[in-house]
Amino acid sequence: MTHATAAAPSVPPLDPRNEPFVQATLAARLMTTSLSARLLSLVIWPVFWLIYGGVAPWWMVVGPGLAHFAATLGFHALALKHRANPEARTGEQWFTVYVWLGALNGLAYGVGGGLLASLPEAGPRFVVCLLFLLSMMAAPSRPFSPRAHAIYCFCVVLPLAGGLIATGDAHWQFASLTAIPFTALVILLARPEQRLQREQVALALAYRDVSARLEEALTEARTAVERLSEGNQRMNTILDNMNDGVMLFGPDLGLRLANRQLSEFNRLPADVAYPGADGREILRYQARRGDFGPAPGGDIDAQVEERVRLMLTPGGTRYQRRTASGRWIDFQFKPLPDGDVVGIYRDITDLKQGEEEAARARAELADAIDGLAEGVVVLDADLKVLVANPGFVGFMFGVPHARVVGRPIGDTLREVALGARVPGVTDLNVDRFVERWEAFVVDPAGAALDRQTPDGRVLRFRSRRTALGHYVVSFSDISELKRREAELERAERRLSDAIESLDSAFATFDADECLVACNEAYRRAMRSVEAAIRPGEKLEAGLRALANDPSTTMHRGREEEFVTRMLALHRAAGEAEQVTGRNSWIRLNIRPTPDGGRVVLLTDISELRRREADLAAAKEAAETARQKMHTVLNELNDAVMLFERDGRIAFANDAVLRIHRAGRAEMEAAGTLRNMLVGQAERGDFGPITPEQRDQAIAARLADFETGTEGWKLVRTPHATYQVAVKVLGDGQRVIMQRDVTELEVTRREARFRRSFWGS
Repeated sequence: MTHATAAAPSVPPLDPRNEPFVQATLAARLMTTSLSARLLSLVIWPVFWLIYGGVAPWWMVVGPGLAHFAATLGFHALALKHRANPEARTGEQWFTVYVWLGALNGLAYGVGGGLLASLPEAGPRFVVCLLFLLSMMAAPSRPFSPRAHAIYCFCVVLPLAGGLIATGDAHWQFASLTAIPFTALVILLARPEQRLQREQVALALAYRDVSARLEEALTEARTAVERLSEGNQRMNTILDNMNDGVMLFGPDLGLRLANRQLSEFNRLPADVAYPGADGREILRYQARRGDFGPAPGGDIDAQVEERVRLMLTPGGTRYQRRTASGRWIDFQFKPLPDGDVVGIYRDITDLKQGEEEAARARAELADAIDGLAEGVVVLDADLKVLVANPGFVGFMFGVPHARVVGRPIGDTLREVALGARVPGVTDLNVDRFVERWEAFVVDPAGAALDRQTPDGRVLRFRSRRTALGHYVVSFSDISELKRREAELERAERRLSDAIESLDSAFATFDADECLVACNEAYRRAMRSVEAAIRPGEKLEAGLRALANDPSTTMHRGREEEFVTRMLALHRAAGEAEQVTGRNSWIRLNIRPTPDGGRVVLLTDISELRRREADLAAAKEAAETARQKMHTVLNELNDAVMLFERDGRIAFANDAVLRIHRAGRAEMEAAGTLRNMLVGQAERGDFGPITPEQRDQAIAARLADFETGTEGWKLVRTPHATYQVAVKVLGDGQRVIMQRDVTELEVTRREARFRRSFWGS
């Protein structure tokens, strides 16, 4: 008891919010009752049958036994459903179902026991009562559900007590009266066990909560450690990827942190710059290496202490130094409130080089501005002169440069005007003169201002506001430009006169297809359609007016087709011919301009078309004559070949193919006289000769081709003898005529032989 009393306070009070969890836990434990134990309890009914088999009716045993069996199956099905899905019902709902099954089981026991106890045999009656009373004490619901246990007990006791009262035996009737207090005692005795189960669940719940909180705390701790580690890694990564070198010293000048760039800037090895290293030793290493220059008097320690003093200067210190490698480093040391000292090393070599380049650029710019032929002056927002090149100062004002730069431009203008350097400006109008020039300078439009000097030159002044609010004023001599503009104007007039003198109609259209200008010939051609010659009128409007012109019927019924076709031609910038009447044609030549416009030229080609028709007829007649001539030449026995002046074969009659033993395709494949001669030589027509002799023979024939021959020329080959004549025509073409006189030569040789043989 002492132990229980001491342990009781250790059980935490149950939070009402956790009651569903307790009910669910107790229900889960109740559902784990062994099925074999429940099946074993069914044995009592065969035992009762053996005891009462000869006395009790069969239904007194079988009926309650079946109800008991049905309740057992219900308990098993309920356990399976709970195991499959405990969340299907709340703990209270699982208990409610269990209570109904327990009531059925208790009624099976109580009703069966009451029926058997009411029988006259008193011997087995005690066994029946004892078994059923023991079942109340061993009920599975006893430690888990007071309600289920109490209902089960009363369902057993009340029918059993009724059976005992029905015996009429006073002793058993008295026993039935004691059954109810006994049941209450059993229920009360189950209370501690039920309380123990609830306390166990409460402890488990408390343990779960504590474990969850502990796990949450551990998770938060691990997260914090991970974040701290990630933060350190991130900080180290950031520091290592910074362009600047960073170094952190403790109050004792012990090195706490140094990133990679710092070691690279200072060329510090790992055995010198490491966490915990003495800052003085690091400085001493650099001093011995000569990073700080020669030590005064060779005292390295004094040089180190001077560096330490700079590092520890209140409020921080900053200086720049060029290292032995030629790099410029910006050093900045700052003591922190906790005694630490942070050092930042920045490589400013590029900045220094940029400053030097900027200085050179400024010098070059100033030199370039001074060398400009134009006058240039730069003014600040208050119109004070910042920069003025000699051209501007000398030409504009004729005053020294020193008296211009740094002064308001209005003061200088007033001084110059009153110095009689500006004609027409007096004391009366000098302020207006200055105001006009100042208004020109600050004009946001930045328009140009042209002024003519007394010597006849024209100067153009321009003013532009910069992004910094300054004003840049420049002037240039545009006298030559003006002269060329005048020449251009005269040239444009000459061009206009030339266009007007054209016989062809000429017109120009802009990118929006509006008429810009046209000559008199165009106006005459379109005189019946006013919309077609009105400047600014759309081309489409003019075409529609032309298509619907009542003075012509050629587009009637096809007006839309005509407009669409002409617009497409205009936009494609092409060339086309248009029939305007019987034996009447015009040619439209449309060309694009660089600005997207079009130039249209309409030329009357009626005479050209008539001449072309005449020429075509003449050409056809010539072709007919040529065909007839070829027919006549092909009938000749003599070979006739026509060559172009470059040696290409233009024509060869059938006799050529016969004499040279070649086909038409072979002749066309040769193509030229040279190729034909080479083919004949390779075929052996020139006889057995050397390559040199072959080249000489071909050259001789080509020479005749160039100069022609005087009449007929006899040519002998191993196979035949020919008469050849070459005629050079007036247009450079050549005609070669060739006659096979082999039989004639044989006859002559025979005649000469006979004369020589017979002597006559």
